[in-house]
Amino acid sequence: MKSRELLRRIFEPLAVCYMAVLLASCAGKPILDAVDNPQAVWMENSQKLTEVSAWSLTGRASVKVGAEGWNMNLTWKQTGENYQIDLFGPLGMGRVKLIGQSGAVSLQRGSDDVLNAADPESLMQQELGWSLPVNGMRYWVMGLAGPNSQSKPSLNRDGTLRNLLQKGWNIHFDRYKKLDSVSLPGRVRLNNGALRLGLVIDNWKLERLSHRDKKEGAPG
Repeated sequence: MKSRELLRRIFEPLAVCYMAVLLASCAGKPILDAVDNPQAVWMENSQKLTEVSAWSLTGRASVKVGAEGWNMNLTWKQTGENYQIDLFGPLGMGRVKLIGQSGAVSLQRGSDDVLNAADPESLMQQELGWSLPVNGMRYWVMGLAGPNSQSKPSLNRDGTLRNLLQKGWNIHFDRYKKLDSVSLPGRVRLNNGALRLGLVIDNWKLERLSHRDKKEGAPG
């Protein structure tokens, strides 16, 4: 009995130390490929993305306002300041096309008449009962903070943007993918308290245009 008690006293602390080391090693395992300076990595990625003057994406979106919700497919084409957003799905209205060009915005539901306004948010709110923050989203979908507005970014350990507070919106980013040496989010979730939007991006296409090409019209 004495020898058994002696062995217990010797090996029990060793077992405790072993479990502590094991747990510490598991806890320290990185979820992402950490970098030495996440801020510098994010700034470099952001600089590359600001040089992209034309891009397009396809994906799926879900919108929830109060107790109501809608699911839809989405395509977005952006050329400089001009854009075309197409929404398809069970919206009770078929296809919705939103075009922004030269400070003017038009919206068309199915084969209905084209409606015009000065900004996309008020036009969508008037016709759909909800609106997307289009002017901010053109940056947010790329994992960028919008310019000329205060923002509070939070970064992942690999230098990608995890969360952003800007213009009254709480935006979360994940499922990043590498394309043309830049990191782009595969999912973006927005919430401003009144509206929640989830966007899953299935496909990205990036272009870099000349100064002359930037002056051309909205994408078709």
